[in-house]
Amino acid sequence: MCTVIPLAAIEADDCPNPGGLTDIHVIRRRDIDVFPAVDADGVTISTALVPKTGAKFVPWAFAQDTGEINHASSGDAGTQSIKHELNVYVPRGDAKIDAVIQSALNGDFVVAGRDSNGNLRLVGDERRGVKFEHDYKSGKKGTDKNGTDFKFSGEGFTHVPFYYTAALPV
Repeated sequence: MCTVIPLAAIEADDCPNPGGLTDIHVIRRRDIDVFPAVDADGVTISTALVPKTGAKFVPWAFAQDTGEINHASSGDAGTQSIKHELNVYVPRGDAKIDAVIQSALNGDFVVAGRDSNGNLRLVGDERRGVKFEHDYKSGKKGTDKNGTDFKFSGEGFTHVPFYYTAALPV
């Protein structure tokens, strides 16, 4: 059942608004035991997620100024949904990073990303995770980037990436 939420005014403010992500944490969706209900505003989760025993969100380090969360509408009028996407760049290629890449392929994830304003956002939810994609490039010249673009994405969501205000189980 769909709940129609009345439109409200969007008000501008004069606060600083830097872009980018400062950190991300990753968990397989199947490792979440309890995914709490969304608050009345329809976009915030203020009750903590509960992972299964032994599971937790793990941090993934990435290069500064390379992380972003995106969401966009997709589909035709009457059948629109929202696409979630989180992108980061991880410099260098080595066996440890490649082992993580191999273990993440075909995974179904929920990813938490903290933006530069301090907001923690979740891509993926209890019914639909986001898939992992990567694109490693060694570069051709000594001044080229040598590393991997990581992308978590999914389509068919009925909400924007949630704002998460509870403690993240890490």
